[in-house]
Amino acid sequence: MAMNGGEGPDSYVQNSTYQRGIVEAAIEKINEAIANHFDINALSISPNPICIADLGCSTGPNTFRAMQNIVEAIKLKYISKGGNSKIPDFIVFFNNQDAYATQFAKDMESILFARAQKLLSGGLLALFLSGIPDVMSNSDSHTGIEIDMIGSCLMDMAKVGLVNEAKVDTFNFPLYFPTPKELKALVERSEYFSFERMAILKNQKKHVTLQSPSMRALFLRAPFEGLLEKQFGNEIMDELFDRYTEKVARSSFFLNPEIDKTIELFVLLKRKI
Repeated sequence: MAMNGGEGPDSYVQNSTYQRGIVEAAIEKINEAIANHFDINALSISPNPICIADLGCSTGPNTFRAMQNIVEAIKLKYISKGGNSKIPDFIVFFNNQDAYATQFAKDMESILFARAQKLLSGGLLALFLSGIPDVMSNSDSHTGIEIDMIGSCLMDMAKVGLVNEAKVDTFNFPLYFPTPKELKALVERSEYFSFERMAILKNQKKHVTLQSPSMRALFLRAPFEGLLEKQFGNEIMDELFDRYTEKVARSSFFLNPEIDKTIELFVLLKRKI
């Protein structure tokens, strides 16, 4: 799905502080991954620059921060090696690819196959995914309930003739949140990657960025408005998210960050030989 472009109040750039928190929370994990698993000796015989790719980037500064963190971690690895280790040049690729479907297992297999074609043997692949605890279902997740609330707003609008009810009935958000156990099992079945490690990231930003109804509405509007527009048109977007904001304001449930049990997963994989 495409994120909202530009720099306006509804843009992804202005409403992705939560995602920046994930990038910042992952810095230590990225540093550890490169320090412990990135083999500079294997690259020392090649005159080619080191290539880094963000295979699922969006708009705005977050993806640049993530890539800069990786570059700095690799430079530090070379510096710590000492001796005659020359820091190589870097080439960074930014590539925005959609990879969401209701059949998560099938999609993950396709994703790993596609990424495997881009990596040499021993290359590292870092994945960041939203997930849920092993004992939780998608429908019970915080985000799942919020998506249901958007559906409720759409149905309310259909009842008063603002939205075509048939379009509401046929609309689905292509979202799926895996559990850590489920994700690990999917990766371990892959013929292309070995499982190196998994960790749950602590995103401190969610406590300060999602504390009001309007901010929660913008948090969902930024990534999902493009998808909603394709189904319902852009004329209803303000009305839809105004209604959503009002529903959130009537429930303290959504304004308590401790109730949100959705987790952010860091997964490190290595390309098999």
